[in-house]
Amino acid sequence: ARVVGGKRTYMFAIMTAGVLTALSFLLQTLVGMATFAFIDAILVHTTLVAMVVSTVECCGVANFSQAYGWVLTAMTLGVLMGPSTMGWIFEWYGNYDIAMLISGVVQFSSALPILLIRNEDKEKLGSVAVKTVDSDGDDSSASTSS
Repeated sequence: ARVVGGKRTYMFAIMTAGVLTALSFLLQTLVGMATFAFIDAILVHTTLVAMVVSTVECCGVANFSQAYGWVLTAMTLGVLMGPSTMGWIFEWYGNYDIAMLISGVVQFSSALPILLIRNEDKEKLGSVAVKTVDSDGDDSSASTSS
């Protein structure tokens, strides 16, 4: 069975969450808001899991730790600025409609840079040295592509 790649899963989940967030100002009922919260929670947690897999797919195993560190740094900057920015927008306009629209556009557009990464680029990033020790204690080294 073929497993769907993390890159596609991440892009689908974050773009769908972005569209739902951008349109969330249309929800006026408790049932609608609860449904949105449920679906959004699933999509956001899907992106967190797929983020690891898509980082490996985009950058390779050899560069995973450094690449994932940069991914988390970029995510932290957005999470750090988001709540205060939404609060300021609420104070200026008196509701969260524009803030949710901006948040959805930012979420949606965050998946677009992944489209720029081609699979051929991953192969240029290097290889991983694998050291194995057999039962006799002899070690053999091999180099495998990431």
